[in-house]
Amino acid sequence: MANNRRPIKFMSPDVGFVLFLGQGSRDFMPQDAGAVWRSTDAGASWSKVLDGRYTSFATGPQEFVVAAGLVGSFATSHDAGKSWDQVKLPVNGDIVAIAVSDPLNITITTTEPKLLISRDGGKRWIEISMPSGDFEPHDLETTGAGKFWLLQRPIEQAIRTAAYYQWLSHRGNSNDEQADWNTSQQRLLTAGLQFTPDFGGTWIAAEVPPSPFDALRRADTDEVFLLSKAYGCAFAQLFENRIKVSLMPVDNRINLQETVGPGWCCDAIDSKTICFGGYKNQAGFFTMTHDGGNSWQELNIYDNGVFNVFFLDDLRGWALVGSYGGNMVWGTSDGGLNWSRLSQRGSPFQ
Repeated sequence: MANNRRPIKFMSPDVGFVLFLGQGSRDFMPQDAGAVWRSTDAGASWSKVLDGRYTSFATGPQEFVVAAGLVGSFATSHDAGKSWDQVKLPVNGDIVAIAVSDPLNITITTTEPKLLISRDGGKRWIEISMPSGDFEPHDLETTGAGKFWLLQRPIEQAIRTAAYYQWLSHRGNSNDEQADWNTSQQRLLTAGLQFTPDFGGTWIAAEVPPSPFDALRRADTDEVFLLSKAYGCAFAQLFENRIKVSLMPVDNRINLQETVGPGWCCDAIDSKTICFGGYKNQAGFFTMTHDGGNSWQELNIYDNGVFNVFFLDDLRGWALVGSYGGNMVWGTSDGGLNWSRLSQRGSPFQ
C-alpha cells in the first residue's frame, strides 16, 4: 500500500483498517510511520489496534492481517485484527511494502533495499534477488503464490547523475536547455515495473511509458494497475514473457488531467472496474469506470483531497479524505455515484 502511505482497506462489509499518518508527506519517510486503526461497523467508529511504528499493512484470506514498519516492526493477526503477535524482524532498514498470498506466504520490501519472503507466516525469511541495483523498491503486489509484481524507482543520486549526462549530450542540439533537462528527468524518473513467476529467480521487465508511477493494485491473474499522479492509472498485463503497459485511453486521460487534476490513489475490482481519486483546487475528487476507461463517472468530494480509496466489490467502497480539520472516512454503497461522510466515533479522523 505504498501510494501516499494512508491506506484504507476492508476485509468484509463491516471490518476495515486504516493506517493513520496525519497530514505528512505522501511519499515514504520514517517520520510518516503511524498507528493502525480498526472498524467493525463499516467505518462508523474506529479503535487503535497498533501503535505508531507502522508504514504499511495488507490483508489476506482466513481473517489474516499483517502490518510492518520502522526498523523491522512486524505484526500479524489471524482473527481480523482482534489480537496481534508483534515481533522485530532481523532487518536493518524500514519495511516499505507487504504482499500476502495467504497466512503462510508473505513478502516484504525494505529500504536496505531487500526483498524477503516467508513461507511459514513470518517465522523464517528468505532473501530474493533484486532485479536491479539502480532502483529501490517502492511497492509490491502478488497475483498468486510465487508471482510478484515489484514497482521500483531510481535511487536519487542515480537520477541526478543520469539526468545531468542526458542534458549534456543534448544541449548542443537544443535551443532550450532547461526544457531538455526536464525531459531527461521525466524519462529517468519513470519507475521500473518487474514481474517474477518463481520467487525472484527470473525477472521480467516492463517497458513503462514516461510517467512516474506511485502504486500497484491487483486487477486479476497476472494483471495489475499502476497509479500515475499525472494521468490516473495505467494497466499492466503479462503476455508470456512480455509485459504490456498502457495508459488509460488518450482522450479520457487528457480530459481527466485538464478537468479533474492529478491522482493520489487508485483501486481496481477487475480489468473493467477501475477508480482513482485526488484533488484539484483544494477539492477532493473521485472518478470511476466500469468499461475499462471508455467512460468515467466523476464526483467531487468537497474537502482537501482523496488520499486513498478501496472497493470491496462493485458497489461498496470507502475513501480516506483529507480536510483542514483532519482525515475523514467516506463510504459509498452504489459504486461511487453517491458518497457520505461516516461519523468516525472514537477515531483521530474527526
